[in-house]
Amino acid sequence: MKKRIIPFILICALLLAVAVSCGNNPGGGGSEPKRPATLTLGSFRDYYAKGVDKSALVGTLYYTDTDGKITTLSLTSEGVTTDFDSSAVVQGKTLKITYKNIDCVATYNIVELEPVDISGTFVFDKNTTYSFVSGSNTIKKRVYDSWYKFFIDEEVNPTDLTYSTAISSSGKTVIKVAGDSWSYYPDGQGGILYKPSEWDYFDFESKYIPDNHFYVSTAPEDSRKITNEKARGNYLIIAFNYNDSCNMYMWFKENLNDLDKLDPTKADVVVPADKFSFGTAGVELEKQDIGAYDCAKNLNIILNKDGYYSTDKAFSIISHGGDGYYGYSYIMKLTDTYPTWNEPT
Repeated sequence: MKKRIIPFILICALLLAVAVSCGNNPGGGGSEPKRPATLTLGSFRDYYAKGVDKSALVGTLYYTDTDGKITTLSLTSEGVTTDFDSSAVVQGKTLKITYKNIDCVATYNIVELEPVDISGTFVFDKNTTYSFVSGSNTIKKRVYDSWYKFFIDEEVNPTDLTYSTAISSSGKTVIKVAGDSWSYYPDGQGGILYKPSEWDYFDFESKYIPDNHFYVSTAPEDSRKITNEKARGNYLIIAFNYNDSCNMYMWFKENLNDLDKLDPTKADVVVPADKFSFGTAGVELEKQDIGAYDCAKNLNIILNKDGYYSTDKAFSIISHGGDGYYGYSYIMKLTDTYPTWNEPT
């Protein structure tokens, strides 16, 4: 009798184990438990100006619901609330962010805007200047056809702009020009960081404009057949004529003797002044063909670190080859030799 009872008990235990196993198996008709919803802060801007409202908050939230679906939100999205307060200057204040009854936190800083007073005209972009008036937030924007038109102070009808002050992501006071997505940093002396003054473009000791002395190449070009015939084995000499036209004159010479005797009417290449543009790096000659010269195609000037006033490496002038045309490349430096015909009027 006992022998029959023991197998019966074993069979019941086995059936119970199978039942439990099937109940835990999702394929057996069970369901996964719901995961808790979460709210995670992604990017966040932590500097703000005193007095701004909650709409100034910049950041990204990731809400993950109980089914694992992720929704990307901003700090100003509908349903997102915060306890942001910019009424006083503070460092490292905690920001509570809530969405669908779930919280996350960040820290932020409130800083005071510094007073800004900009005065003068500055080069902001290619052939473009911005003129500021002290005590005003207005700007006169002027766009010129070329460097030459700016140099001779040709009248240009300005566009009226305005600017406002704001706090950068690093906590610095910047100006924001209407219609412009960039931020600009005042230099604290009435100017704009990295934006040269117009006066830098009328000073021959400035790195931004060509000097009125001769430039000579640091070495002659090579004599290979893949080099332009005019340049092979020759030095390059350059002068900018400020006496009348502001044109650039180029001579290819075997040596650098008698620079002051060079005649602009006998130059190998004359680059018209209106071919030049100007920008925040200085006066530029962008890659282009110059007239019908067989030695001035794809010509451009690349300024070096110290610019036009360098007696070491002022600029590179390159005639790029292509389509059967042979070019050349020179590094130019400023000399102390002054052409008598080059005096500015």
